[in-house]
Amino acid sequence: MAAENEQVILLDAGGTNSRLYSFEKETFKAEKICVFKPKDSIELKFRVRDEVKNKYGKNSKIGICGCFAGRVFKDKKIASVTKWGEIINTKKLFDFLDQKRAIFFNDAEAAVFGLNFIKERAKKEIFLGMKKNVYKKPFSLLYLGTGLGAASFYNSGAPSEISAINMPLREKERKRLKIRRDFLLDDLVSGRGLSTIARLLYKKSMTPEKISKEISSGRMEEAGKLFARFLGRATKIFALTQPVETIFLGGKPTEAFTEKFYNEFIREFLSDKINSWWLKEIAICKLDPHLELPLEGLKFLALEMVKEKID
Repeated sequence: MAAENEQVILLDAGGTNSRLYSFEKETFKAEKICVFKPKDSIELKFRVRDEVKNKYGKNSKIGICGCFAGRVFKDKKIASVTKWGEIINTKKLFDFLDQKRAIFFNDAEAAVFGLNFIKERAKKEIFLGMKKNVYKKPFSLLYLGTGLGAASFYNSGAPSEISAINMPLREKERKRLKIRRDFLLDDLVSGRGLSTIARLLYKKSMTPEKISKEISSGRMEEAGKLFARFLGRATKIFALTQPVETIFLGGKPTEAFTEKFYNEFIREFLSDKINSWWLKEIAICKLDPHLELPLEGLKFLALEMVKEKID
């Protein structure tokens, strides 16, 4: 039986803010209901439940699509890498909300759905400096969130298993950061990596969003330059281990280094004497930093949910 109300709630539970949207499937519009900063998952559950009841009534049986700053495992638990540092059982979360259907992904996975969704709709140009039709070839997306959630590499929508690759530092970099160990790829190819670098350089704990603003304002430039180098080096490792012809860079933290230090990124990306010929053939495309790909991905999931009808 089809639902009386085919509205779907979109829940974007990020590392800094959580946002609730109502999604209208006919217009593709997502209306923002509220933005809040839950201190833990308990507050998140109660706030979402109350907002849904206030908007749709006590006995509403609408669906919820959600994405979280963390990794979703097969047992339907989300390991948060935010300041909460706790395990959220999503089945209990949505049982508590008394909803009939729920879909959830992490922010990078939702971003991949969002990129595909916008491409298929083809209603607006979202790419900066992109050649025509380049997105039709095998591509991957590197999405950097503004919270402390780890980003992920994807190849045509499938998660890559290369995050544990060791990324050695040069001796000069090791001395400047005052660390002995090497980083894993996943340590630095993320918004979280920008926070790590800033903490080692300036002894400050800040979100990638705040650091990005500092870099854009002419402060913390050393962090921006190092991050650009590490990101270029890590992207090179990825490009040499995956069958990909285009790499998209997305997320607001990319704006911080692409404005001033994009040459540092490209220099590191091409720094391979043996494979430079192949690396030069790979297209690097910057997405509009103001484009909210996870939200677009949740819209896509909402449409899929409505197609199947919420019982």
